[in-house]
Amino acid sequence: MVAFTFFILITGGGQISLGGLTLSAHDWRRPASLAAVLLIVGGVRASRAWARSTWLDRAAADAALFTLATITLVMNSLWWFYLVKACGGLDSHGYVSAAELLTTGHLSVTQPIAAWLPFPGAIDAATPLGWVPALAGPESVPRYPLGLPLVMALFREIGGAGAVFYVSPVLASAALVLIYFIVRRAGGVLDAALATALVAVHPVFFTYALQPMSDVPATFWIVLAVFLLTRARAWPVASGLAAGMAMLTRPVLGLAAIVLAVAARRGRPRDDVRFALGFGSLLIIQLLVSAALYGRATGSGYGDAANLFAIEAIPRNVAMYAKWFLRLQTPLVPAVVAAAWLVGDRFVRTAFLLFAAVAAPYLLYVPFFDDWETLRFLLPGLVFLLMAAAHAATRLLDRLVPAAVAALLVIVLAIGAAAGSVVYLRERQVFRLWAAESKYPAVAEWVSSHGDANAVVFASLHSGSVHYYSGRTTVRWDRIPADRLASTVASIGSRGSRMFLVLDGNAEREEFQQRFGSDPSGVRIEFVDRVRDVSLATVQSRN
Repeated sequence: MVAFTFFILITGGGQISLGGLTLSAHDWRRPASLAAVLLIVGGVRASRAWARSTWLDRAAADAALFTLATITLVMNSLWWFYLVKACGGLDSHGYVSAAELLTTGHLSVTQPIAAWLPFPGAIDAATPLGWVPALAGPESVPRYPLGLPLVMALFREIGGAGAVFYVSPVLASAALVLIYFIVRRAGGVLDAALATALVAVHPVFFTYALQPMSDVPATFWIVLAVFLLTRARAWPVASGLAAGMAMLTRPVLGLAAIVLAVAARRGRPRDDVRFALGFGSLLIIQLLVSAALYGRATGSGYGDAANLFAIEAIPRNVAMYAKWFLRLQTPLVPAVVAAAWLVGDRFVRTAFLLFAAVAAPYLLYVPFFDDWETLRFLLPGLVFLLMAAAHAATRLLDRLVPAAVAALLVIVLAIGAAAGSVVYLRERQVFRLWAAESKYPAVAEWVSSHGDANAVVFASLHSGSVHYYSGRTTVRWDRIPADRLASTVASIGSRGSRMFLVLDGNAEREEFQQRFGSDPSGVRIEFVDRVRDVSLATVQSRN
């Protein structure tokens, strides 16, 4: 019945005909309700038999472990089935193209098209999405930290260009293994299996295990640092290096690294020094790279830190994160996490401290995106809350009910979390994300087939992906001054280059018209095709 419930959740159900009798199933709630009733009935029977049957405890524990492992493995396999294998908009192009650059041994790319553009600051328009202008000259540098591109470059060297898309699911799977061992050391096998399942089914973890983004890799590095520092025989240097990789992947995680070093101290100054050496070596690299790319050791491709963080943003961000956390988790997990204080062991305290260290910088974050996916910023800390919740739940159940009933209730908790997550992911089209993102290589393929190697493409959202897949030069039309479109087209056209325009959806068409008018003076734009919701046009000068 549980398997039948997940089948309907994932596929949407269906119908079959047997001898003129048609059987249909489209609503997951009925089989889920029946499964819950059966589990509760079984729990009552287990409670009655508990006093005289130790084998029942073992059987219930085995059933719980089997259920949790099945849920984890099913969700893990779904990452690979629905994996996004496209270099798309801002983030994914920024990471994937930077990985390609690193394999060449360079940290910047020259943009010759900037010399053709007849307006000041032309390098802005010549720089594709996911990159920023270099300090000087017609060059662009990666917008994002180089931690993830470094790992992607390694995968690329081993498995080819397409291997970069396997980084997130591979590190997601590795993170689950590490989470299991961390929690098992703190509690037990059932705690560990529940923690692993809760992380695997979490909508944010699942969504970003599918994509070439930094959220899951950053989570992996922090989890690895904790594992290496809290194992029976700690490896502080390796833990420091892992924490340093987390910082290279997402610089604000430097605070979490410091909190980890303090929270996990064992009274061995030598280990503290070793951790500091591992972390410090990568911190120095981060500072040197930032100075080289952005002009100062604390610089970044995001802009000035003074414009990114402010105390005034705290109330707004607290309200926003709390809203989405409660909506996404339902009151269940916050209640279990609150109950964790009743357990109050060192593992729970460390988990809460790490979550606080990850969340603190984002409470000050000025850019505001009121959406459930903003929880991805907190993901490296959120997994520790889920680990604490699993640990606390099993410990409390051990105190309150017989072992067989506790195991049964763990099954109910895990199935409920998984079912809720699958429903949420389906409603938000996460299982269709791979199809939506496939438009990026499709548009680039159209450009390749309609324009020669000298073609120039005016694009915004597709400015990076078109160049990545087709090799054609792109110019960001959203960076061209409103009164310079005609002169820009004339300048490029005088060099014999054929020109195209790419507009993604109605939003970009409206933005383009608002910027340049519906019939720009001196420019002939003819829309000739569509790929999905992307409009494609040829561009010529009227002169």
